[in-house]
Amino acid sequence: MFKKLLLDLRKTIYLLFAICTFSVIGSLIIHFNPEGYFKIHIYPLFQWLIEHPRLDTFWIYIIISLFLYIAFATIFCLINDYKRRDILVALMHFSVLLFLVAHIVSALFTFRINDQILLENTDSKILIKEHQKVLNIRVKKIIYEISQFGIPVNIKAQIELPNGSLKEIMINHPITVDRYHLILKDLTGFLSEIEVSVIENKESRRLLLKPNLPVKFNDVFLTLLDISEDFSTIKLKLEDNKNSSIELIKTGNHIIINNKQFLVQNITPKLNTAIIVDVVYDPSLFLILISSSLFSMALVIQFVIKFKKMLHK
Repeated sequence: MFKKLLLDLRKTIYLLFAICTFSVIGSLIIHFNPEGYFKIHIYPLFQWLIEHPRLDTFWIYIIISLFLYIAFATIFCLINDYKRRDILVALMHFSVLLFLVAHIVSALFTFRINDQILLENTDSKILIKEHQKVLNIRVKKIIYEISQFGIPVNIKAQIELPNGSLKEIMINHPITVDRYHLILKDLTGFLSEIEVSVIENKESRRLLLKPNLPVKFNDVFLTLLDISEDFSTIKLKLEDNKNSSIELIKTGNHIIINNKQFLVQNITPKLNTAIIVDVVYDPSLFLILISSSLFSMALVIQFVIKFKKMLHK
């Protein structure tokens, strides 16, 4: 009876249908309660389940149980194939078993590190706490285009590795660095300094202002506090030994510093461009590749054999 149950293909199909059904239920639960599943994609699944004992994760345990039953049935079928010397069917069952093992490996060891910022022309270090390892990476060049809506598109970057080799990373085209996958997510930038050109009595002068760093100009300390989104207006703190004030400076306006009037001719921001990447470690990918290759190979060989038999009839 037990042997018949394990070898019943119809029951296996029912189990796969049940897995799909509970997967849909789980996706709906996550959709209506995303806070409860926060960072589930970052940690290994088994670790997340241990750290988040919740009643609404029942569907995950049911799917795991169904997969365990399928794995046990697959092992039994593999033994039966070996006894019957059915090599191709055994190869297919072995690939399915390898696929299930890959998912166990993924649930035990796969993790993700989100939103790592890598500045252009700067040596960056990514700390992998799980493996007590540091990835040394340098972004040599960032390339992008601006669409008609002002959005950066076609983002890509050249990554220099410690051994001096270069790899190009793009959206939807991750790269591998020492067993870890770097996934490009977006482009960002950081304000490094602002160059302000002012005129006094037809004499042009230049100011270099850095955020929250006082600069002495005309015996007054100027501190950059903020800048507008279109970079046309900046907020300055003017401070000397006696007084302190906050001024909004805009291109074309005049500003009085220590009883002298200056015309603001131009405000030019200088930005440091950077890319945002995720780091993913997934040791199961190689097993999945092998299992899918073996399954496909066995399926194609079976098709060819049956096709030849049809031709000989």
